[in-house]
Amino acid sequence: MDKLSSICVYSLKFVCIFVLSLILGPESYAQLGPVFTGLSAAAENASTAYSNPAGLTRLDNTEFVLQFTGLYSVSDFVLKEGTTVEGDGPEKNENFIYIPSLYFNKPVGEKLRLGFTFNVPGGIGSDYGDDDWAGRFSLQETTLFYLAFTPVVAYRVTDWLSLGGGISITYVNYDTKAAINNRFENISDGKIELEVDGWGVGFTLATLIEVSPRFRFGVVYRSESEPELKGKPEFKNIGPIRENILRNLGLLGAEVNAEMKTPQSLQAGLYYELNDNISFTLDGMWFNFEEFGAEQVSVGDNSIAVDTEFEDIWAFSVGSKYRLSEKWAVTAGFFYASELSTDENRTLGFPIADIWGTGIGFVRELTGKRRLHFNFNYLGFGDAPIDTEQSDLSGRIVGKFEDNYILGFDIAIVWGL
Repeated sequence: MDKLSSICVYSLKFVCIFVLSLILGPESYAQLGPVFTGLSAAAENASTAYSNPAGLTRLDNTEFVLQFTGLYSVSDFVLKEGTTVEGDGPEKNENFIYIPSLYFNKPVGEKLRLGFTFNVPGGIGSDYGDDDWAGRFSLQETTLFYLAFTPVVAYRVTDWLSLGGGISITYVNYDTKAAINNRFENISDGKIELEVDGWGVGFTLATLIEVSPRFRFGVVYRSESEPELKGKPEFKNIGPIRENILRNLGLLGAEVNAEMKTPQSLQAGLYYELNDNISFTLDGMWFNFEEFGAEQVSVGDNSIAVDTEFEDIWAFSVGSKYRLSEKWAVTAGFFYASELSTDENRTLGFPIADIWGTGIGFVRELTGKRRLHFNFNYLGFGDAPIDTEQSDLSGRIVGKFEDNYILGFDIAIVWGL
């Protein structure tokens, strides 16, 4: 049954990374301000089709936004006293991630707007190193790839009230690898690789209240989603005893069905123009991870339930924009998000403490209804100390991160017709 447990752990790892990608993936770049600023009420271009669909009513022309984001992530985990597994610390994990995104708005009459977003992330992953890594029985390598398509509609009810909504359709592909502890059979470590994919559907409801030409307020709700992922685990170098157990249970070559639920979320924020040159944004976000609860992973007729102990995430951002000249403007932002789990419950699969971020950006006006946006962002995830429970399968891993951050650069063109 230890193999069933390991499969369950790897699928739980998928849940964590998938939800993180939803938080830090398309939404983090849905508005063109730095580090999560202006999501709820800025509504200055077609990227609001994702961050707040109701904001599309502010756009009077057909508009495309094409954005390209590059992320450089660094994590350096250091083992501490208390680790019970023989082995070294992992290699320094450095990843480059490239994310193209497309946003579109189309006016239909004076009050109705249609739009869509299409996000194509290059991937999110972790690579803890080779076969000498002490935590190899818990996790060695993960990669995540997903495509998200979100058609939306917005309608101006009155001069000051707009409503919007949409359906988000997401394809997910996830691959994870780890070693198998074969010491009870006196043979070298085995391997398990699990690749699962599937589709998920959720919805968004949004409103924008324009109190005055210089002040507006937005609220966005996103539903939970239950993507069902399927795939077959592959085993290598497993001993005869373990192989017979897996065969008798019908697990060799069996399909894994990972049932999970991504949390609902609520965001609210305001936009205020002090004068023609200076504006401010303030946003707050809540992610309902406390109800994330138990996931079930089934293999054939066997299943195991895992009780996760997550905390709700509260996040805040504040941003500003200053017009330097007729052609140039500078933007700046600050972001904070609370911890997803306490030090006692943190795992190698989700090595993040509270998140602090800052960023700076520039806007260049071009000819016609066109603009260029540039942003430089930093997100720090803290030292995130980890102390896993002792288990026969994976032992006990104790340590913390000396480096744990992301540097980002994005460039976007707003193309109005």
